Amino acid sequence: SQRLREPVLYYGFRDKDVGGWTCGGKTKTKTKTKIVNGAIDPYYSSFMRGETYRHSCYSCPYTSVKNRPADITMGDFWGVEFLYPQFNRKDGVSCCVVNTAKGQKIFDSVKDKFEYIEVSEDSIWRYNEQLKNPTHKPKKRTSIYEGIDTLPLNTFIAKLYAPYPVRVK
Repeated sequence: SQRLREPVLYYGFRDKDVGGWTCGGKTKTKTKTKIVNGAIDPYYSSFMRGETYRHSCYSCPYTSVKNRPADITMGDFWGVEFLYPQFNRKDGVSCCVVNTAKGQKIFDSVKDKFEYIEVSEDSIWRYNEQLKNPTHKPKKRTSIYEGIDTLPLNTFIAKLYAPYPVRVK
């Protein structure tokens, strides 16, 4: 990394050490650790707004309750703090949806390795829109990468995030 002046040894895009449910990343070199505040980082914040997803994410055929080809679906358990406050953890809670008999066999073989509670499917789907429908494609997605290969980084970021309060160094 030019900014850190050392090779990057680790990069965590959604690093739990940064704050569990909060959004932030962490970069480590041999001598330095840099924390990225997702609320003000241009790329991170655009990712959280769904502006930088792959085009296929906006029309994914697998984001439905009934059309889940995987044996097990895992993800963040959004809304657990409202539905099961006694199970909420500051570093996040995952959901695990068993979709097939094979998935149930796999889950049964490992479930004694972690803490879990059984919940209704509605509890999982309620706050996890991505498990029910593809992400809505923001208007900005069609132009978000224009200039990324031709403009200097500071110019690209300033142009792209003019409507958002971002300080470019």
